[in-house]
Amino acid sequence: MKVIVIGGGVVGMTTAYELSLYGADVTLLEKDRIGGGASGAAGGILSPLYPWQCTDATTRLLTLSRRRWPLIFKAMHAAGAGVSPVLRGILYLGGDDVSAAQRWAREQNLQGRVMDEAALKKAVPALSAKTGFLLDDVQQFVMPDLLAALKDLLRHTGVRVREGHPADEIVIRGGCLRGVSVGGSIIESECVVVCAGAWTTTVCPGLPVDCVRPVRGQMVALDAAGVALPHVIVCDGNYLGVGADGRIVVGSTVEDCGFDTAVTAEASRILMNFAGQCVPALKSSAVQAQWAGLRPAPSGADPLIGRHPQFTGLFLNTGHFRSGVALAAGSAQLTAQLIVGDRPALDPAAYEVPKLP
Repeated sequence: MKVIVIGGGVVGMTTAYELSLYGADVTLLEKDRIGGGASGAAGGILSPLYPWQCTDATTRLLTLSRRRWPLIFKAMHAAGAGVSPVLRGILYLGGDDVSAAQRWAREQNLQGRVMDEAALKKAVPALSAKTGFLLDDVQQFVMPDLLAALKDLLRHTGVRVREGHPADEIVIRGGCLRGVSVGGSIIESECVVVCAGAWTTTVCPGLPVDCVRPVRGQMVALDAAGVALPHVIVCDGNYLGVGADGRIVVGSTVEDCGFDTAVTAEASRILMNFAGQCVPALKSSAVQAQWAGLRPAPSGADPLIGRHPQFTGLFLNTGHFRSGVALAAGSAQLTAQLIVGDRPALDPAAYEVPKLP
């Protein structure tokens, strides 16, 4: 089967990989560079920020991803492109719902513990907080390393990776899929998978315009010598973590502003205020970098995974919002199973793509 995957983020690359395992002839099209969109801007945390707030369907997808990611790590190492996440854990501060977090951790058989002020000071001396909850079993990727390793894995498995090749149009003739038009030429294909994130509705025909919308998230990196953060720190929807180069990364805003990827002074101020409240020593830190990514927010509560409601051979795997890295491995496996007709690991009904009204 010839398959075209549109989108070179983590979701698109893991989808292409899973399809290659079934023997599909896969071409991945990325309009810019691999990981240049939301994946490149992501914090790399292998968990939603507040997993206990997820729907049952997203929780099942997260559990599937937890089982699938280690197999992908193993394949990357075998291909000579080894990368492994770091076990950091997420430390939730202050008013975040500790009882709900404890209950969720127990249900998922994960390690979690409440921490008083003394325990917090011992774990992270720089913190300014009186109570917290540490969810131990959470890993974090260094995103540039993950993206490079996935790209190498695809080449090792025979996937054609075409960067700088935007999909002009998904070609439908008489209600049947023909392929994808790129630069005026049609790449013929029996199947197309749209993993275009925030750009889904600009690429894929026949969808409600609001089924996936872009939501800007801005982040900053701080020069914070002497401040050690052994865990990802989460409070009030934002987080602090350690970036690839050892700098403190602060994220992230949630802004409905269309496809605007500009960074703003106001976002920098908000993120710096958050960082200073959590860790007073960061109040005098300088912002060394600021960037933005467009997250794909679905119209419902769960990602969109499955067949297009109108066109045979057209599939979607998109709408992961702030949890693309955490959910990518599971959603990729489910997408590939639906395409090749294998028994799906999860009931796909929860992730059905909406029809036009």
